[in-house]
Amino acid sequence: MVVKIDKEKFHNILLKLFSSMIGRIQTREDDDGKYIELYDKNDRNFADIWLKGSSVAGKRCKKLITFHFEVIEDLERFVPVLRKKQYAKTFIDYINYHTGIKADCVEFEYDFKHSYDEDGDEIGYSKKYKYKKRKKK
Repeated sequence: MVVKIDKEKFHNILLKLFSSMIGRIQTREDDDGKYIELYDKNDRNFADIWLKGSSVAGKRCKKLITFHFEVIEDLERFVPVLRKKQYAKTFIDYINYHTGIKADCVEFEYDFKHSYDEDGDEIGYSKKYKYKKRKKK
């Protein structure tokens, strides 16, 4: 059986997932003013917003959201990152709604794979995705 989910339904599913796992967002700005830490309903730092001029944001992004990989890994257990661009846009919308901060870029890792080397040490790898919101003309 093939199930097709349109963009609007996928967006709503992601919003409900973020709402239940992240909840209300609290912000704390660092002393240097280069980034803003985002905390979830359990007071866990789940992401950071890097501001223009910081070494992480780069030249093309005014506000870059970077998610901690543990958070994306938890989210992926419920809704896999099938539509990377949709995930990124929904992240921006969700954070804007709760904080009033209008970010224009998102960066996150997804599709985590875990294996072990000969010594039994865990080797983890993932794919990285960076989204930059286009300006409307």
